[in-house]
Amino acid sequence: MKKYIVTVTWRHGFVHTYDVIGGMPGSHSDAVHCAKEHLNSARNIIGYTIQDQDGNIVYEKPADNPKT
Repeated sequence: MKKYIVTVTWRHGFVHTYDVIGGMPGSHSDAVHCAKEHLNSARNIIGYTIQDQDGNIVYEKPADNPKT
């Protein structure tokens, strides 16, 4: 299992970081895919970054309008 660090920026300015643990991207237990689905369905999130445990960015969804 691999650990990924997710950093989320909420619309009201709060930034939250948490860990997800799962299999490699593309595997049956793909933690990155599950995290992306969950975050993309949230309405109050303006952007997020998913990094692997070594600090490499795996996926990034930048804010469309960071001043919102």
